[in-house]
Amino acid sequence: PKTKKGTLEDVTIFPNPFSNSITINIPHQTGSSNINVELYDISGRMILNMNNIYFNNGQSKLKNTQNISKGSYFLKITDNEIDTSITKQLIKQ
Repeated sequence: PKTKKGTLEDVTIFPNPFSNSITINIPHQTGSSNINVELYDISGRMILNMNNIYFNNGQSKLKNTQNISKGSYFLKITDNEIDTSITKQLIKQ
């Protein structure tokens, strides 16, 4: 049987507010994953979309955020392996 690597309930995202990068921490994730990340602005437009992001000891860093305008955003993290997603609110400063 396939063992569950962990759930999205354990996700932490920092820093918040963010500027040049966002770090996503999901315990027990390492290597390539079935995790997708989408960043939406307050009006629901997708700003960033990354599929199968890579984790190093539970962490993945999104570095291409410096050109995003200041404001409020929603980061949606989807684990396709367990068909679950969570959304966290972030502030770009």
